[in-house]
Amino acid sequence: MDMDYGRFLSLSLEVGSKNIAHKGIAVRLDPGIGGVAHGEHFAVFDTDTLRLAAMWSGKRFVNWRSILFDGSHQTHSRISGPALFTNPNAPGWGEPGTGSFKDVRFRGRDGVTYGPIKKSWGNFKGLYLHNESVVFNYSVGETQILESPGLEGSKDHVVYSRTLNIGPRSKDLILQVAQREGMGLSFQKIDGLKSQENRFAVYGKLAPKKNDDQATLPKKIKWDGSQAIEIGSSKDFDFFKSDYTIFAKIKTKSRTASIFSRGPKNGRWAMGGMSFFIKGGSLHYDMGYVGAVRSRKRVSDGEWHDVAMTFEKAKNEVTLYVDGKKVGQGRLQPKEPGNNFGIFIGHTSNNFPGNNNAFKGEMAEVGFYNKIVEPSQLLKETKAKEGLIGWWKPGEFKEGKLADLSGKNHGGKSKKITVASPNITNSNPAGFAVLADLKGVEWIQGDGGALRLKIPAGKDAVRLKVLHTQVKNLEAVSAVSKLIATSIAPTSLSSKLKGGRRQWYGEITSEIKQEAADPNSPYVTENFSLPLQNPYSSWMRVGGFDFFKDANKAALCTWMGDVWLVEGVAQEKGKLKWKRIATGLYQPLGLKIRNEEIFVLGRDQITRLHDLNGDLETDYYESFNHDFQASEHFHEFAMDLQTDKDGNFYFMKGARHALDSNILHHGTLLKVSKDGSKLDVIAKGFRAPNGLCVNPDGSFLTSDQEGHWTPANRINWVEKGGFYGYMFSYLENQKKPTDYDRPLCWIDPEMDRSPAAQLWVEGSKWGLPDKSLINLSYGTGYIYQILHEKVDGQRQGGVVRLPIKIFPTGIMRGRFHPENGQLYLSGLFGWASNRPLPGGFYRVRYTGKDVQTPLGLHATDQGLILKFNSPVDAKRSGDPRRYQIKRWNYKWQSRYGSDDWKLSDGKKGRDTVKVDSVQVSDDGKSIFLKISDMAPCMQMSINYRISSASGQRLSHRIYHTIHKLGKAEPHLKDFK
Repeated sequence: MDMDYGRFLSLSLEVGSKNIAHKGIAVRLDPGIGGVAHGEHFAVFDTDTLRLAAMWSGKRFVNWRSILFDGSHQTHSRISGPALFTNPNAPGWGEPGTGSFKDVRFRGRDGVTYGPIKKSWGNFKGLYLHNESVVFNYSVGETQILESPGLEGSKDHVVYSRTLNIGPRSKDLILQVAQREGMGLSFQKIDGLKSQENRFAVYGKLAPKKNDDQATLPKKIKWDGSQAIEIGSSKDFDFFKSDYTIFAKIKTKSRTASIFSRGPKNGRWAMGGMSFFIKGGSLHYDMGYVGAVRSRKRVSDGEWHDVAMTFEKAKNEVTLYVDGKKVGQGRLQPKEPGNNFGIFIGHTSNNFPGNNNAFKGEMAEVGFYNKIVEPSQLLKETKAKEGLIGWWKPGEFKEGKLADLSGKNHGGKSKKITVASPNITNSNPAGFAVLADLKGVEWIQGDGGALRLKIPAGKDAVRLKVLHTQVKNLEAVSAVSKLIATSIAPTSLSSKLKGGRRQWYGEITSEIKQEAADPNSPYVTENFSLPLQNPYSSWMRVGGFDFFKDANKAALCTWMGDVWLVEGVAQEKGKLKWKRIATGLYQPLGLKIRNEEIFVLGRDQITRLHDLNGDLETDYYESFNHDFQASEHFHEFAMDLQTDKDGNFYFMKGARHALDSNILHHGTLLKVSKDGSKLDVIAKGFRAPNGLCVNPDGSFLTSDQEGHWTPANRINWVEKGGFYGYMFSYLENQKKPTDYDRPLCWIDPEMDRSPAAQLWVEGSKWGLPDKSLINLSYGTGYIYQILHEKVDGQRQGGVVRLPIKIFPTGIMRGRFHPENGQLYLSGLFGWASNRPLPGGFYRVRYTGKDVQTPLGLHATDQGLILKFNSPVDAKRSGDPRRYQIKRWNYKWQSRYGSDDWKLSDGKKGRDTVKVDSVQVSDDGKSIFLKISDMAPCMQMSINYRISSASGQRLSHRIYHTIHKLGKAEPHLKDFK
């Protein structure tokens, strides 16, 4: 990627097998222009655990895989080169007082720990940026610590450094330095250093290690995660048009392992793949990028189990079995078959279901039927022949081949598995030294190949430097010893806390461009041109914005991690002035200015930006709150950032796509107290809630997107403690609800494939009445008005498109200008949308003409009542033939989306609703559609072609949800 991300970049980063820094801050260590993307030496610090997760070198920074970088799903970034060392996903410091490194954080359903360590143990506070230095600011217990990674030495002997300034300590502190499980650890004296405590710690023998590049495949399969079986021909295995059954007899302790798959012959998991596998110790079946069915029955217990799955095509239903008993069921609809797939035993792909996914343990048999077979039949030694496509006994694998006992000639051969994880350690030994201005600092050896450093208690602040390098042999130790002995003593980092030189020189200008508009339209759209041609190659996909008190100025964040200032936004036309003030943030999709301070929401934290020296650039990135948990899953966006009248912050957190939750905050509405000290879950049950509106009464509005457990797009009116339908959001104690809080309205994909944020109209300057409600669309680039009512305590309503030109990018965030009252919008293209322009910043200005759309919609026991802001033509509007109404329901289910289901007979399709008669009110501003068989429905479409009293054509489509029918009488007083 050519973009200059600055000296650091925040992201989830895989540094080794099953080792991901979920809230990683990766830092470039070598000098030079272009930021981290153009460096060769790097370190990554994990703010959850306060560990230095890895140091590495490589011609590339990372592999540039993620939805952010290359648009890929189910991927995340990993380091690109061999790591000098790694530290496990666990605390980077021992617990003050006990010295324990036991990870007591929240453990996800995948067995991985997530979230920050408790604040009494350690707390990340932020980072300082000073020229080419990054300084991490955190505490361990009551001790304040500053840490800065660096680079020393020469091209022949590169030395990585960690400079630490450690405040007064009432207790000994223990620092996790490195870990190389399974490698010997020894100590040597370094020439030129006086203190024996500062000996050179070495992992591995100081001798060249011979590489065996002539490894051959075994004559008998070894189920150790390095081998699998590839079936010779895949054409007879039908996963798309017929029923099928997969069965196996297995014994394993692996929590993640493939059993049988239709997988890509080379590369990564893809659409069209089918995998029968174990994840989290339990049985799963996955259709590539469609979804998964899982059981909760543990099979990774080291005991023999008969496992099976069936797929019934007529129902698209998957059923899982363990030892003859049904343990899981769900619906999955296969998509297109795709190309270049094979059939594999013991493997799926090099990144699915995990990076080390090949089977480990024992496998007695495995087979495939193109029909449904009862589990009792599968337990028999002699298999039924009808529909049997392949049957193998992997324990009888001989001479590189495996016979097919079905007689169908589907023999297999061994396949060497290449693990997708990076080579986390070099074959050459790594060495570590410490320079300190304090006596009593000593190395400690921990379990699992851990190298730790003990810093004794003391009343005075101390400085130390830990040096990391690599040595090939004993002769190289002498040269490295000289480098260490002559290394500059650990320095004070206080000089780096006051702001450095400017990073982002110059100001960029762009223009306000008015789009061509209908002269009769009540709105005109103006494009606030983004600084697309900028010196940093920043990809301007705008994730959020807000105005300063000087409302001619605004701040914007981009999904790529930037924050920009823009001046000139209040003027009607002219030039805009842009300046980049921050970068390196983790996929920010929300920004709020409070008391003239900029707060930015990333996937890792809310960051408060500080300019320490008055040059308008951010010198201190304060972690205002990082209590929420984060994983690497691509779908786990943190969306929008809003405040209430008291200054508390609110935002939405997405859930995993087609997978159950792993962490506490998947699919939640979250509140952060105004001082940043406390995090609370307000509501649950959200899938991909792209936007948030804080209502004056303390309730909220948010959208959600069609998917699994979400039969159609929806707009939710959210109350505290509510559950809004997505069963893969986090639910405590495995208790699954049997019902959900109803949305304000469902929106059929015909209307909008991806709704975003909602806004209340502020004042009377924008054409709609004050406190009207609108909805922005990421999926279509339209703006909709929300027509809503409350019947017997239940919110309901619908959406109708406003007469505003479609935008070329998905519209996600909006704010009304505090002075001119006009609507400002930002958006981006990053995942599924009809509007592919990468990013945009716009203003929608009211021209003064009437807005001819309905202002109200009421569902009553006698029919529908539409209300307008100006009179309609009584003759045209009174003709029932000018109205077409249909209605239908959806099914709340585990499969992706829902078909349409008639109310009349429960079959697929839509019912046509007859309009018996039409009345126009005395003032011409209301229409009563009399309908004799009114009934609640999840979705109703109302289409009409009428005209206003002034002759203007009115042709709209309303998508509407009716939970309850109100009484007609209160609304009919204006009708004759």
